[in-house]
Amino acid sequence: MARDRFLAAPYLGIDGVSKTGQSWLRRGLLNATIVVPANADQALDMLVHAVQSGTILPEKTLTLPRSMPIVEELARKPVQNAHGARA
Repeated sequence: MARDRFLAAPYLGIDGVSKTGQSWLRRGLLNATIVVPANADQALDMLVHAVQSGTILPEKTLTLPRSMPIVEELARKPVQNAHGARA
């Protein structure tokens, strides 16, 4: 039945913030989440490099998100019924 398949699906999040998504992951409320690392250090490094070298910064620089846990670890985990997790 489609409803049973839906209810058995693992819960995934896109809120990898430490006090919400990562906390929910540690508590077992999520099976995985996506974390977008802070980018202030990257921005400062780019600015320092541009000032010291006289180069112009690119118009756009992307910050790469990462899976938590990593995809390879997720692949090794058995699928658990997400209905068993409670707040």
